[in-house]
Amino acid sequence: MPTYMAVTDLEGSLQFTSAVTIEKFGFKLEDVIGTRFDQMVWWEYSEDVQERMREVVSEAAAGKSIEFEVDL
Repeated sequence: MPTYMAVTDLEGSLQFTSAVTIEKFGFKLEDVIGTRFDQMVWWEYSEDVQERMREVVSEAAAGKSIEFEVDL
């Protein structure tokens, strides 16, 4: 099973994502850098997941280390 990984800034804007993520969704890295993590196309299937992503970014911005799994 592939591992998708992303790095955001404190506001939740995507700064980096793994090559496997880019390949899966057919993006170019430069096309998604700066996009809010909770608004990425891969979360469109669920508003609950989008809300969880907003929570995760907020927790990380507060200094909490975050690691979790979610279905894509």
